[in-house]
Amino acid sequence: MTVVKHTFLFREGVWRSEGLLTDRHEHQYPVEGEINIRQESDRLVSDIFFILQAETPSCYRRKMEMPVLHPDYNAWNEWDMLAGTVEGKAYLLGEHIILTYETGRGWLSGVENLERINDVYYRCFGKVFVRKERYASWMLDFIRIQ
Repeated sequence: MTVVKHTFLFREGVWRSEGLLTDRHEHQYPVEGEINIRQESDRLVSDIFFILQAETPSCYRRKMEMPVLHPDYNAWNEWDMLAGTVEGKAYLLGEHIILTYETGRGWLSGVENLERINDVYYRCFGKVFVRKERYASWMLDFIRIQ
């Protein structure tokens, strides 16, 4: 099996994102944003910014910090403007990066599948749960712009 060198989340760069978010009531909204990934000493920091195009557009920010420790698995921490501190794991499975995460008390949890299409394009499918009930799901494209 060939080892995939992932470019998203594991290398510095700027990525544009766009796609659809589906809320718990099955309403769909366009989403667009930007992810800026930079190296800070022994970790990679991702500043994530999204705009949800609903009747009243809303902004969403996250900051993810991931020390690069292991070729198949990395633990990470995140500050999320809605959930506070979130802890997660990133599993590398060939062309896929699987992210799992939850808050310390477990009231919020989620999973994402980032599929590498090529070095500058990833596709993301994810779901977030509040108290085990689906709160939102999304389909996003990430395109490297810098």
